[in-house]
Amino acid sequence: VVKKRQSAELPLDEVAVFTEPVAAAFRILEQIDIAATDVVVVLGDGKLGQVVAQVLQRTGCNLVVVGRHPVKLARLSARGIRTAESGTLPPRTVDVVVECTGSPEGLALATRLLRPRGTLVLKSTYAGATSVAIGRFVSGVTPRHRVTYDGRTFDIVAAQNSDERRRELRLDLRERNL
Repeated sequence: VVKKRQSAELPLDEVAVFTEPVAAAFRILEQIDIAATDVVVVLGDGKLGQVVAQVLQRTGCNLVVVGRHPVKLARLSARGIRTAESGTLPPRTVDVVVECTGSPEGLALATRLLRPRGTLVLKSTYAGATSVAIGRFVSGVTPRHRVTYDGRTFDIVAAQNSDERRRELRLDLRERNL
């Protein structure tokens, strides 16, 4: 039993359901600087991807959302946000990738799209194992740490686990020229 003065009136369900995704989207702008000249790709056209795209659009960056659902992509297009289907963007050309797909395939695509020294922002949580082991880079990362993925080797120049509860991890990668 809770006393009335100790309780708070909650917003309508339609509003409350978006509280966490909106907070996660704005958190990106606290974590990294996004310039108007940056090429930014949001992977995923679900609720989180939709919200992240709308927040990042305000930066004036060169924004593209990659998704699989024509109806969801059309909603973003109606808001003036460029969209693309998976596989249509050239590899190694993106400054910032925000991964919101919730699937290991999204993480693999993110690593293919990132330019050398690009920034990967992970907003997904994965139900199963991923093909890229990122958990060991959560803390204590120095430029000497490396990861090899899909035949490419990256130096991890920074990693930050900014929120334990959401398992949010940001890696700054610099591709090694061997």
